[in-house]
Amino acid sequence: MLSIILVAIIFVLSVIWFLYRRSSKQKFDIPGVDASHPEMGNLEDIGRAGGLHQYLTKLHKDFGPVVSFYWGKQRVVSIASPEAFHDTRRLFDRPVCLFAPFEPLMGANSIQYANGDIGRYRRKNHYDAALSPMALRTHFFDIFQRVLNERMIVWQSMEGKPIGLQSEMLSMAIQSITLAAFGLLLSVDDGHRIEEAYHTCWHEMEMRIQGQAINPKRESEFNRARNFLFEKIKEIVSQRRQRAGDDHKCFIDYLLDDSEHVLSEEH
Repeated sequence: MLSIILVAIIFVLSVIWFLYRRSSKQKFDIPGVDASHPEMGNLEDIGRAGGLHQYLTKLHKDFGPVVSFYWGKQRVVSIASPEAFHDTRRLFDRPVCLFAPFEPLMGANSIQYANGDIGRYRRKNHYDAALSPMALRTHFFDIFQRVLNERMIVWQSMEGKPIGLQSEMLSMAIQSITLAAFGLLLSVDDGHRIEEAYHTCWHEMEMRIQGQAINPKRESEFNRARNFLFEKIKEIVSQRRQRAGDDHKCFIDYLLDDSEHVLSEEH
């Protein structure tokens, strides 16, 4: 569940395709910036910019629709044009090192690290099946519309009071994705706890990416939040295993029905 939420948010902020550089001696003529740190690359610059989205927005403004920068020691490419996306549409494998900082949160079995035949199998039989155009039209749209309508009723009752845009959008995203992908209608309390745990975990990931040293207090808070999310996922798995056979098949059901290819229920 967490992987889905993170991936969804990352794609909303900025869709990035990372490409290997074939050789350190090969001519690299894609415009961009040099590494500002021999080990961290431009990660500290990303932190100072306020995040990856803000950093890439400025890079693309300065250099155009295709730019390069350094994710640690790895030179990577960010694409922000339909033509460039079309040219790279058949690329599949992604360097695992690009997502290594997130492994403490996602786990080594996340699809973010799945390449080759295994990655293609999981993408085709799990993600593509659950997120097909038909599923989006007949299942996801109705759920997102339902969540929005319910939230609008709440907003209308708050006339004259400020509405926190970021917190409301994140809350709606968590509720919608949880219901659409996992068939679980969250209670208000569970929704708040998942949101708090997400903020704690994601903040820690950002700190580590920016090279901030891990301290015992942050480590303890991160582990507590991550363990809560994992336990919630286990509850969902247990509930969906006992589902009736005639209800709508959502994302988690594809994983459970193909459990011999799923390495871990936590991911």
